Amino acid sequence: MEKYVGHIVDMIYQDRKGNITKSQISVHSVRCGKVKGFDTTNQSFRVFDLDRILAVQYVSLYA
Repeated sequence: MEKYVGHIVDMIYQDRKGNITKSQISVHSVRCGKVKGFDTTNQSFRVFDLDRILAVQYVSLYA
């Protein structure tokens, strides 16, 4: 995920309850097993557990 810092990605994620969601994220940082970014789908800043990310697809650079 480190290579996506500064980029927007589509991400498939499994939460702690087992729900699978798709979000578009502006990746701000990756540290200590966590991905911090802005979820453009929900218009909010979020933190994701790295080991719960199922798939990532590059979309673009963010401005």
